[in-house]
Amino acid sequence: MPPRRSPPSPPAASTYEEDPTPSRPRENSSDSTDVDNARQRARERHSTDEWRQRYAIRAGVESTIAQGVKGFGLRRSRYRGTSKTHLQHLLIATAMNLTRIDAWLTGTPPAPTRISHFGALRPAKPADDHIPGARRPTGPPHHAEPC
Repeated sequence: MPPRRSPPSPPAASTYEEDPTPSRPRENSSDSTDVDNARQRARERHSTDEWRQRYAIRAGVESTIAQGVKGFGLRRSRYRGTSKTHLQHLLIATAMNLTRIDAWLTGTPPAPTRISHFGALRPAKPADDHIPGARRPTGPPHHAEPC
C-alpha cells in the first residue's frame, strides 16, 4: 500500500494593506492615433469611384464562391488526392456554368439577397413624401377640385 499523503497546508494569511497592483493612469500611446489615422485614410479611399469598381469585382467573385459552396458542395471534397479533387472542382465549375446558362436562357432572375434575422427587425422605410420629424395628416386626403 502506498504511503498516505498529508493534506496540503492552508495558504499563509496575507494582508492586502498595500495594493499588489497599483493603479496607474492610462497612457495615450501613439499607436492609437496611428490606427485612427489609418482608419480615416481607409474611409477616404472607400469613397472613391476606383475603390467601388474594384470592390464590385470582388463582390462578383464572392457571390460565385458562395454559389459553389451553398449550391454545389464546394467546401468539401468527395475524393482524396489533389488530382481527383481538382477534377471535382472542374466538374462543379461546369455545373455552375450550365446552371447560369439555363437561368439566362429561361429568364430566371437571380435570387434576392438574403436578409438576416436582425436585418428583418428593421422598420420599413418611410414614404418618400414624408419628412422625418413632421406630423402626418390624420384626416382623409384632400384632393383639388377640378375647375
